[in-house]
Amino acid sequence: RKFKRCRMKANELMVGDWVLINGVPKKIQAVDGVDDEIMADDEMLCLAEDRYHSEDKATGIHLTPEILKKNGWKKDSGGEECWANSKAWFTPHEYGKRDTIKSWEVEICGKPNSFDGVIKYVHELQQALRLCGIKKQIEL
Repeated sequence: RKFKRCRMKANELMVGDWVLINGVPKKIQAVDGVDDEIMADDEMLCLAEDRYHSEDKATGIHLTPEILKKNGWKKDSGGEECWANSKAWFTPHEYGKRDTIKSWEVEICGKPNSFDGVIKYVHELQQALRLCGIKKQIEL
């Protein structure tokens, strides 16, 4: 049986996104989608699978209740598993093993756009906030 390696491509990322690079959380400083390279912590990293020297791997950081809490979202007091602030709300979409959250249904209201969809990772939340004109920095 063949297993496909799941690798993130540089063109899926934006400057300011948080991702795991070789298992370590890093904030993206620059993106070169043509050569599939990124810069994080002043280090140039190659994500292309076809380069013989490329061992760098970027993966998403799962969005968790702890990350939401640290960034100002609060759990709904009505007993539902809902997290919200004045611009967005999050509800768990699926549960994985041991009741961990696999993804979140998200609605974000902002100008110039709004976002309504399912996200799994911190960098997806960051991109959705940017799309909606919300310049909130995410902390890990």
